[in-house]
Amino acid sequence: KKESGWYKGDLHVFSSYGEGKESVKDLVRRAEKSGIDFMAITDRNTLASMKDPDYVSEKIALIPAMACGSDEKGVALILGPATLPDAPSTVAAAQAACLRVQAQGGLFAIAHPCFPTSSWQWGIRYINAVEVWCRGWRTSPPVYLEQLPEAVKIRKEGKLVNSIAVAAGMVKYGDLSANAQAAAFWDNELNNGLMAAAVGGSASGSKKIPLGSPMTVVHARDLSPAGIIEGLRMGQTYLTSGVDGPELMFSADVLNDGKM
Repeated sequence: KKESGWYKGDLHVFSSYGEGKESVKDLVRRAEKSGIDFMAITDRNTLASMKDPDYVSEKIALIPAMACGSDEKGVALILGPATLPDAPSTVAAAQAACLRVQAQGGLFAIAHPCFPTSSWQWGIRYINAVEVWCRGWRTSPPVYLEQLPEAVKIRKEGKLVNSIAVAAGMVKYGDLSANAQAAAFWDNELNNGLMAAAVGGSASGSKKIPLGSPMTVVHARDLSPAGIIEGLRMGQTYLTSGVDGPELMFSADVLNDGKM
């Protein structure tokens, strides 16, 4: 589509080149029937899906993408990379990969920062987005402060500084899921001056997990990979539970002229 508007999609999906069970062909066909407008196949540390001959669709926008990182330090979702980023081994290397992707016109997002199996510990800055909702809202258990290395538990005036530690430290205030912690992680980053969009994804790797649940909705100039990435980088997003999930829209008469 060439017109601007709100487009809905899934930014975290796996094919058989990664953790998924479906071929690219089957995954694309499932996406075309799901009601979403765009999809990013984010297999770990590989761009093989976009080189597959069946990586094509006339119904949805396919965004070149991959996941990058490790379970030990955390994973990023990279959209629109022009080159294959190496899996980082140091914080400096991770920061360099982030800046390189952005210089190429792509997007760098932290994936499920508070999943206990891959909590975010790279500590890098200037990312474009945070995945605050992955899989079911209460599906994944929280990460606990005791599970984190001492290096990320830095305190200033008695208070935890790193966003992952802040989020982990909130468990004592209630029964939080990893996604609820991720929202707190994102909020803490915003309070620290980061300008990053909220995104979500299903992490679907088979037909058992519906695509677009949760779903990222982006206001873009058009339905194209470049258009969607631009909208994400501008922070024009909201999340909902699925294709038919609830929506809350805001409007304002900014000039007090009766026009919204």
